[in-house]
Amino acid sequence: METDHRDELERAPSLLHRLFAQSKRPTAPVQIKEHHHGPAVDLALTFSELSTYQAEALKRVATQLVDLTSLAREENFEARVRSIMRAFAPEDPEADALLKLAGDDARARQEWFSQVPVLDSKQVAERAGYSLRNAAQTAWRWRTAGKIFSVNRGGIDYYPAFQFGDDGQPLPIIGKVLEILRTDPTRTDWQNAFWFVGANGWLGGAAPKDLLQSDPDRVVEAAKHAVATQEY
Repeated sequence: METDHRDELERAPSLLHRLFAQSKRPTAPVQIKEHHHGPAVDLALTFSELSTYQAEALKRVATQLVDLTSLAREENFEARVRSIMRAFAPEDPEADALLKLAGDDARARQEWFSQVPVLDSKQVAERAGYSLRNAAQTAWRWRTAGKIFSVNRGGIDYYPAFQFGDDGQPLPIIGKVLEILRTDPTRTDWQNAFWFVGANGWLGGAAPKDLLQSDPDRVVEAAKHAVATQEY
């Protein structure tokens, strides 16, 4: 047995005592014999007056005990190293830049919400004329089918209103465009949200959302161009 397991083995009796202390039966008497020879230790535990259940439980615990305590020791060591590194590591030179990017992104999303009407799942179902008993299911079903997309804010999914027709149903063009945009697996729903509302050079400066019904074919071509050029 390796030297670095000694501490774990010395703690083994207390662990086993706690195991049996939870039984309705009195804790079984335990005899502990320890023999040192050089850096290694032999440890023998003898239990008496065990029930069949306790004996089986003990065998299962014993077969895993050394490995589990060794793993716990490694995890404790790693936790201490991480704690020391956090205390003494120098400031990240990229931290300010990352914070600025995060701030810019948050402001851009806030501005997007101030300019784009959105619907929550209840409003989506209501406009489509569906029962509000399971309102979230309508929007979820359409989103899962790739017919619409949402953006998340404060843990709530919001659906841009430009995706729906006067009858509350998803515009067919939305599903076609999303299918194209999703051929780029790196694109996010937020990137698509900005693309739909941003001025698009391929569309003569118009935003894709403004041409969804009047010129859907051009919007499809713009989506293909966006994927080909990784335009976000």
